[in-house]
Amino acid sequence: VDSLGRQTYFYGLIEFVSKMDKLVEDLNLPFAENRLSFQFHNKNKHPSMDSSVFLHSSDAPPDRQLDRPVVIPISIPAINIEWELLAVPKSGWSGYSPFFIMAMISVYGGLVASAVSFLMMESKALQIYV
Repeated sequence: VDSLGRQTYFYGLIEFVSKMDKLVEDLNLPFAENRLSFQFHNKNKHPSMDSSVFLHSSDAPPDRQLDRPVVIPISIPAINIEWELLAVPKSGWSGYSPFFIMAMISVYGGLVASAVSFLMMESKALQIYV
């Protein structure tokens, strides 16, 4: 407890914290930020933290929920680290392309035409034998 009566916390691992810039450099996050919106979450959020997000791209602040993110777990049990990297494309997830929709309509249309043709041929064959 500090002199104002507020709870204080021992963080330790000062060397690890000071290496955060090196971690970011190795991940090449500035390059990734051109294409991705991302957030690093601490799964074991410390009570002194306002948010579990401790690192994020400029367009993904801690209070923003990412839409259907890819989640990559980062676990280092020896020092009790349980993080998650959440990432989504900057332009959002793409829907179905017009080509895909036309291809599916063609396939289903072909199946329907084949079924109708088959049924018509079978009914003609039954008429011949009657």
